[in-house]
Order: sequence, then C-alpha cells, then structure tokens
Amino acid sequence: MSRSVSKTPVRLRVGDIGEVQGHLNRLKAPLTVEALTRRLPIRSRAMSGEGCVFVLVGLRRGVEKPVNQVEAGDMAYMPMRDALNFYYEDAATPSPVNLVGRLEGKLEMLKGLPRGTRISLERR
Repeated sequence: MSRSVSKTPVRLRVGDIGEVQGHLNRLKAPLTVEALTRRLPIRSRAMSGEGCVFVLVGLRRGVEKPVNQVEAGDMAYMPMRDALNFYYEDAATPSPVNLVGRLEGKLEMLKGLPRGTRISLERR
C-alpha cells in the first residue's frame, strides 16, 4: 500500500467510548496541517460547539484557505478559538475555519459528548 505525502493517517480516541480513523491533509491548509502534525499526539479535554466537539491546541495561526461551511467528518482549525474542531454534522461555522482533514467512522459518538472527556489525536 502506498502512502501519500500529502496525507497523514490519524486516529481520534474519545475517552473510553471509542475511536475513529482519519487523516490530516496538507493540501487543505499546508502551514496549519504542518504545525498540527508536529504537535501529534494532541491530548486534551473535549468542549462542545455547533455541530462539533473541539479541543484547544495552542497554535495561534491565522486563516489559511478559510471556509464557513463544513460537513460531517471534517476536521478544521478555528483561529478565533485556537481550537481543532471535529464535526459530527454539517454546519455553518460562526467564524472562518481552515479545513485540515477528515474523519471516517462512527461520528455519532461525538454527539452529546460530556465536556471534559479525554480526547487524543495521534498518528496511525
């Protein structure tokens, strides 16, 4: 199996609830994805947003190829919050986000996730 240089395979672990597979995609926002990739694994506590769960990441980056509409499964960095968002449903974002990757699998586990649940994003 060949590996793409533009995609970094990742796994999102959600407390004791489960995990989903995905990838970070450098073509979406090269500088933001590079900064996130260097920080892996990212371990934090979940917070809830509009159609998403997010974690604070401390990147302090600006917008890069910003969008205001996301789909279920999108991973996006929100500069306004300095957070990495994991979307479980389609949503219009309150401020521009940088799409950084995709998740595939049972995203329903993110819906109604209690605040403070441990989340980790790591390489596969």
